[in-house]
Amino acid sequence: MRVLYVALTRAKDALFMSMNASRPQKRPADWILNKVADLLGRDSQPLPALLECCQSFGAWSLYSLLSHPESSALRVEATGIGFAPRERHKGEPFTFEVCDPPEAPRQTSISTENLLEDEQIVKQLKQQFDWQPPAYALQNTPAKVSVTALVHGEAGEGDKEEFVNLDRPVFLQKDRISAVERGTATHAFMQHIDWNIVKQQGLEAEIERQQQQAFLLPEVAEKLEQKGDFDFL
Repeated sequence: MRVLYVALTRAKDALFMSMNASRPQKRPADWILNKVADLLGRDSQPLPALLECCQSFGAWSLYSLLSHPESSALRVEATGIGFAPRERHKGEPFTFEVCDPPEAPRQTSISTENLLEDEQIVKQLKQQFDWQPPAYALQNTPAKVSVTALVHGEAGEGDKEEFVNLDRPVFLQKDRISAVERGTATHAFMQHIDWNIVKQQGLEAEIERQQQQAFLLPEVAEKLEQKGDFDFL
């Protein structure tokens, strides 16, 4: 809509507008004459409902152009009856042309009987198509290359670096839970905690109660650290 507004208000010498017919199987002239017929009997003005049905800016602009005095010839061609448009419709002169699509050219079959295969021409064509510029090898080279990428790129298949497995020592590989498992167990316990039992009987009694009532699984209860996580109790 902004492009249409700028085109209509900024044109200095001339403004050329074109649009295609909505039904190519029919003559564009017939399609436009039907638009003219819609305007007749309505005092040269299209109804708002008619403008709302437009599916393109071209059709929307077409109704306004057909209300212009310069389009009286089209109105006469549509119904044989012209009408006098209102004074406020008068404006700059314009020309209205309907162009029918050109006929499709006939397809002519090319005879291949006289075409002989020339091996020399085929060889020359292959050489030309396979030609590569002198700097073709540099096309796959990135603009930035890190030192690590250069080292790995220069190393051959048999010169791969051997990486040392830096796992935790055996004496540190105890049955320790991760922070995620610890947080999950604490969250499951806090969902069903009974504060009265904690105050009267202690934290261990509440953990035992949740296991008996199937609120807390035994393997989850084992991951609770009473000393660190529940010091605030």
